[in-house]
Amino acid sequence: MNPVNHIKIRVNNFRNAKDFYSSLFGFLGWTKIHEEYNVIGFRKGDVSFWLQEADRELKCEHTLGETGYDHIAFNVESRERVDMLHKFLQKEQVKILIPPKKYPKYQKGYYAIFFADPDGLKLEAVFLPKWRKE
Repeated sequence: MNPVNHIKIRVNNFRNAKDFYSSLFGFLGWTKIHEEYNVIGFRKGDVSFWLQEADRELKCEHTLGETGYDHIAFNVESRERVDMLHKFLQKEQVKILIPPKKYPKYQKGYYAIFFADPDGLKLEAVFLPKWRKE
């Protein structure tokens, strides 16, 4: 059993977020599993990811580095797939926070790209040749 069941985030503009994540998750091989008025869900394996529009009076801008959410990392199959995602995101005019590069201080073979969603939430796509054994 996967230790994470689902992730749900609230967004300022549901339509923009829906378009962004539908495109991103299509590229990453996730499947849309549910959609209604202001909620959409995607699944890959045992994990689902949900978006819902924020309550009108609580909408705000996200600032990287604040207390709370930092980023979500999605696994990809290869370094080449990270590089392909980079090109895809550039074509989609997505804000790239850090282009693809190696992170040997994290783990041998760690290769990742960091980018932002329409609300400025930090996302990562990472390739790991194998998981570190604890």
